[in-house]
Amino acid sequence: MLSALLRTLDERDPRARVTSAAVARFSKDIAAQRGLSDRDQELAHTAGLLHDIGRFALSDRVMERGMTLTDPDWKTIRRHPMIGADLLRDVGMYGPVAEIVRAHHERWDGRGYPDGLDGIEIPEIARIVAVAEV
Repeated sequence: MLSALLRTLDERDPRARVTSAAVARFSKDIAAQRGLSDRDQELAHTAGLLHDIGRFALSDRVMERGMTLTDPDWKTIRRHPMIGADLLRDVGMYGPVAEIVRAHHERWDGRGYPDGLDGIEIPEIARIVAVAEV
């Protein structure tokens, strides 16, 4: 199932596979450096692979590189963490990953999205994925 989800995103955006693989590896390495358990390191790796899975539902216009994005485009983009989390919950196998995917664009100061979480309200592994993505 994980492979099929990743292939779906790769078909939509060929650079996504490389980016997702890098985010996954960095996430796992950061989790290891933070002293998280082997289980949490694997969870960070899986969440890193799937962090942008919600992008597959975005319109072609929004996905094109080099386009000037409008305010409605940005609103659509900011929905991808929710879309990804909902998709993963629907699959049923990735419950803990869904929470991380939903929160990976939250910010410590509360100015992130989609829920405006701040500080320790943001799951630790979601914070790790956010750093790895940068």
